[in-house]
Amino acid sequence: MQAPVFIPIDYDSWPRKDVFELFSTTRKCTFDIAVNITVTTLKRYSQQHGIPFSALMTYCISQVINSHPNFRTEVNADGVLGYWDILHPLYTIPTQEAERFTHVMTPYTPDSAAFTARMQQDTAQYVTATTLYPQAPLPANIFAITTLPWVAFTSISYNVYGDGNYMIPFVTVGKYQEINGQLQLPVSVQFHHATCDGFHAGVFFERLQAAIDQFVV
Repeated sequence: MQAPVFIPIDYDSWPRKDVFELFSTTRKCTFDIAVNITVTTLKRYSQQHGIPFSALMTYCISQVINSHPNFRTEVNADGVLGYWDILHPLYTIPTQEAERFTHVMTPYTPDSAAFTARMQQDTAQYVTATTLYPQAPLPANIFAITTLPWVAFTSISYNVYGDGNYMIPFVTVGKYQEINGQLQLPVSVQFHHATCDGFHAGVFFERLQAAIDQFVV
């Protein structure tokens, strides 16, 4: 995996400067949006090609996260505002120990076959993990996906906030269910308002549906 590249933003000339200042200082806030995504064809693709549905979904989400710089923008450990050239998914998997989970990172690549194959390898390797982060230390350029396969939620909020500088989108995937003949999967994203507005949320979900729809049977 190549070393991450953090690209500083020229703050004074940044068109988003005033918005960032407002929502990173006096009005620090995040917002969550949950949307049902149609995954009927993706589920069929998963079954016909023998690829885990979770691996395909993780690939699609990662593709979207890496498609827009605002989804990769944050203040780094040195206090510099900028964006990463690439973000890799850090996702949750159940372990062999009852009622336990762990976090696994798979390096993102635009090659869906390579990514899903690597994710299957990583999942198999760490399913016996007894710690939360068996790959520690993790690189700085990651984003989080958590999964609730037991709940077809309509809304959810994790309030991942810290000191108000957690700016990378935080994604939650729920349980799919059939609605009007189509499989609908709830996906929720926490956005930091300093880096993303409602417009960017719309872009995220539109691109996610498009990424899923590319997997035709």
